[in-house]
Amino acid sequence: MPAKVRRIKASQVVEGETFDFNRSIVPNGGILGRLNIIERNDGSAKIKVFQDINNDGKLSNNEVIYKGMIAGQGSYDELTTFSGKVKLTKEMHACIWDTAKDPDKLIPCTMDYVPTVHELTLLGENGGEWTAEGLGKFGLTDLMW
Repeated sequence: MPAKVRRIKASQVVEGETFDFNRSIVPNGGILGRLNIIERNDGSAKIKVFQDINNDGKLSNNEVIYKGMIAGQGSYDELTTFSGKVKLTKEMHACIWDTAKDPDKLIPCTMDYVPTVHELTLLGENGGEWTAEGLGKFGLTDLMW
């Protein structure tokens, strides 16, 4: 069974403020989102992206859909006061998606190995572009090489 790729994006994003994605990263989730960027002393920046995945109209700390870091890419002045666009891609096994869509339905699945991979790109209003490297379960830790 092939992989399922889910791409979500948002424009008019301001760091620390809520915004709307074009759709949810999970089936039946909400579109409300927030981007947090924390500058570190070593010149890197930690990124957290939240989305209302339980569709209750609120964002909580357990609704993180991406956590990553940006290091050594372009101007951090524009990044620390970020406003622009966010693009997030999540690639997963199609069975994970189908099961999440209808948890009560029995779905036949293959034993193919399809790793879950996340990609985050931030596009600033002044032309800056940053690609984050995922941390923890959002990183490349479950890839087979």
